[in-house]
Amino acid sequence: MRVTVTGDKALQAGLRRAATQLARLDKPTREATRAVARQAARLAPKRTGRLARTNRPRNSGGLGAVENRTRYAGYVENGTRYMREQPYLRPALTLTPITDIYESHARDSIRHL
Repeated sequence: MRVTVTGDKALQAGLRRAATQLARLDKPTREATRAVARQAARLAPKRTGRLARTNRPRNSGGLGAVENRTRYAGYVENGTRYMREQPYLRPALTLTPITDIYESHARDSIRHL
């Protein structure tokens, strides 16, 4: 005896839509990089405020980065032999609830099954 189980066509279509939506990581990546940039702005040393204002989130192909093109940003983050480090980008990355953003995206993607 052979039993073949075929799923409901609506369920199969819903699963395909959910898989497609889950594969699209541009939206949660954009949201995560913006959140990290905001957190970095809060944590940046504020002698003039320029360092905090120039954090820029960049996204491409599901990958995100936060850049700061201020000439001295790397010196502040990593320090030099003349000044101690004052990290603000690395702590911003660890303090931002990035996994919550992606989990929310996953929940939203499968909610419509």
